[in-house]
Amino acid sequence: MGRLKNYLKSKGGFTLLELMISLAIMSVGMLGVVGMFVYAIGGNAEGRNLSKATNLAGKKIEELKMTAFADLTSHRTSGAYAPSTDGMYTISDWTTKDPNLNMRKATVSVTWVVKGTTHEVKLSSEIAKQ
Repeated sequence: MGRLKNYLKSKGGFTLLELMISLAIMSVGMLGVVGMFVYAIGGNAEGRNLSKATNLAGKKIEELKMTAFADLTSHRTSGAYAPSTDGMYTISDWTTKDPNLNMRKATVSVTWVVKGTTHEVKLSSEIAKQ
């Protein structure tokens, strides 16, 4: 036991090989952490876009609820709607009549494209004749 203690005390520091191995192990670990950050940033952007689209659809549904019942025509489509300077959202809305009831079903679809993939949020609401 005494010889081992003396041997360890006589070593002054790390060798170059030991430093290189430890740096390689740390680099592999850091690459994993960087990958998680990239994934988290992408998830945050996706969530932000989904929230914006849901808010736009909700606003459009409320706008349709405030429209006079007789003015709710079938299959009406509005053009591009830009909530901010990016202008990446397109809102379409349409209503359908129920012949037996004095109701209309309003549906709003908000679409946007990110990296060539089209995403969509749809909201529906029943609007009664008052």
